[in-house]
Amino acid sequence: MTSRSKAWKSIRHVFLKLHLWLGLASALVLTIVCATGTIYVFQSEIIALLNRDVFKIDVPSLAQVKPVEEVLEEVRHYSDGEVLSLSIPVSEKEVWTAFVRREGERGRGTAYLVNPYTLEVKIQEDLKGQAFFRTVLHLHRWLLLDRSLGKPIVGWTAIICTFLIVSGLMIWVPQKAKSWYKGLKVKFSGKWQRNNHTIHRNLGFYAAFFILIMSLTGPFWSFQWYRQGIYDVLGVEAPQRGGPPEQANSKQLDEQVEEKDSAVLDRSALYSYQHVLSVADAEFPYKGNYRIVPPHETGTVVSVMKSRTGFFAFSGSDRLSVDLLNGQVVNVDRFSDKPFNGQVAQSIKALHTGEIFGMFTKILYFLSALIATALPFTGVVMWLNRIR
Repeated sequence: MTSRSKAWKSIRHVFLKLHLWLGLASALVLTIVCATGTIYVFQSEIIALLNRDVFKIDVPSLAQVKPVEEVLEEVRHYSDGEVLSLSIPVSEKEVWTAFVRREGERGRGTAYLVNPYTLEVKIQEDLKGQAFFRTVLHLHRWLLLDRSLGKPIVGWTAIICTFLIVSGLMIWVPQKAKSWYKGLKVKFSGKWQRNNHTIHRNLGFYAAFFILIMSLTGPFWSFQWYRQGIYDVLGVEAPQRGGPPEQANSKQLDEQVEEKDSAVLDRSALYSYQHVLSVADAEFPYKGNYRIVPPHETGTVVSVMKSRTGFFAFSGSDRLSVDLLNGQVVNVDRFSDKPFNGQVAQSIKALHTGEIFGMFTKILYFLSALIATALPFTGVVMWLNRIR
């Protein structure tokens, strides 16, 4: 045996021990986290399917969509609160969703569903399947324990998972290139021990890339130091707390406009939201969903976010702000113009959930998470067979 072969054997032995004991220590929690992640991948699609009667509407014959101004006014009147945002889906047969913050409320507020043809408004109550997926999410993020205990357990398990993937790949890589095909070939024989080994080694290899992305992004929601570390590595500034960035940007732009013109505004003389959407369509010429953030109090700046839809739709959204006072564009924030590190920083959640390239990557993430759920079990079985 050459010195090179001896060195490789020693390195592989270290990674094998690391992989074994870290895997055994984290097997139970890792199985729970991966299983719940698998279930949660398609939660939005399943909830929409279970509640078709809530989100789908029958378009009356010759009916026309009401102006955005009327929709906003009806929501304000019905809810007696401040409309934080209004989501307009690309489909003409779906309700619009407004998030309203009433007096005493915090955060994103309460969701209201609006029929844009009849101006019928109703509060979005608990949907079918929503309680189930809420439990799945809580189990996924903190194991249904107290957050102060569950979050760090899940966070450290995700970090261990990263080491398991890296060490597993090091064990998988054969010394001779001609032996690679054995690790790439997926073949199930009649013996269950062999099938168990194939699932763990061969299928684990194909899912490794996606599992690694999930494990690297997972601790983002568990540790502040990890979250700040990601932004430091990417070389971008961490977003400020206190609401979505589009609301903060809208408020800041409103203040800038108010400094220029402190006169009493004549609302009837302002440009319409239809003009704003037309400007957005000209800037971002593709079909997509809209999210409108109305001006704050006496402000005049409207922020609009537009996102793509479809089987292979990129999750990054484009944004612009328009001053209703003169109809001019105040700011354009095109996702494709951002540097790569900025795009990654804004896509952490999409990278973790599989929404980064729409349904295409969600399917890949579902299959990878399903394999990841089996890896701890198949690994433990391999270890038990070996010690026998």
